[in-house]
Amino acid sequence: MNKQNEHFLITGARGFIGSWICRLLIEEGVRVTATDIAPDPRSMSSVLDQAHLDQIRYVQADVRDAEKTKELVADDVTSVIYLAGLLRPASEENPGLSAAISVGGLINAFDAIVPLSRRPSLVYSSTAAVYGPVANYPGGKITAQSEPGPLDHYGLHRWTMEQTAEVYHKQHGIPSVGLRPWVVYGAGRFNGLSAQPSLAMLAAAARAPFEVQFGGRVVVQHVRDVALAFIRSARANPQGALCANIPGESVDINELIAEITDYVPEAKGKITCNNKVFETPSDLDDERLENLIGPLPSPTGARVRETIDEYERLLAQGRISWP
Repeated sequence: MNKQNEHFLITGARGFIGSWICRLLIEEGVRVTATDIAPDPRSMSSVLDQAHLDQIRYVQADVRDAEKTKELVADDVTSVIYLAGLLRPASEENPGLSAAISVGGLINAFDAIVPLSRRPSLVYSSTAAVYGPVANYPGGKITAQSEPGPLDHYGLHRWTMEQTAEVYHKQHGIPSVGLRPWVVYGAGRFNGLSAQPSLAMLAAAARAPFEVQFGGRVVVQHVRDVALAFIRSARANPQGALCANIPGESVDINELIAEITDYVPEAKGKITCNNKVFETPSDLDDERLENLIGPLPSPTGARVRETIDEYERLLAQGRISWP
């Protein structure tokens, strides 16, 4: 499809990943409708400049409102990217609300698509937290055949989203793609437990002390790659209800801190981490997404330096502050 004929509807658009998706689409000249109920202006304004923001149609909307969702989807939308949801720890503090937004809102999006003669593509955000503890997986490695076994409400609700998508494909023939990011980093990340590496980079840019609230190995993914994964998946013509892990780089948090402090020597000794580790595996191997959209991962070192440079620029311009 010609990009001039595309119209993307992004829910949860004023979050970190949503802001980057909006930015990349606007840079391509694509029409974007962005929705959110509780916008965090820091994320969007630190990712998009005013020229970008002026090109986005923003609608404050609640994904739990089925009629509003139908109205938005029916407005000549060619692709829906569903990002609305609570991150940890908010999902654990209010699991009922988390389920209503993640699962109930996604059901509303599917129901809005069902009666349309020209159905938009649908991509939604799941999570690598659908997986269980490391001991459940041989060698601690996740593959395309690995079975989920979530440990908290956040992972459970995202897994339920995946099962919901499967049912809508079986009952109504609606294809979809559910993407499972892990620790996504980059400029503009402020919220959620996995924001800690991004905040460490912001602290280094501000020459301030910071302790990452976990340690051990994690899979890190730069937000530009993750945003591209969503956009390319929306354009990819999937068969069925596909769920796939987003590839990234498995790194130890201490290695990541070394990348940061090697680039900003003044931060040496100021950026640290504790010994708490994620219980889920930190080695993802999944060819399904690459088969659908091609390769994605970027070299972590280059992206870390790029993120710190971007934070330094935003701090100098007064668009963000620390803490």
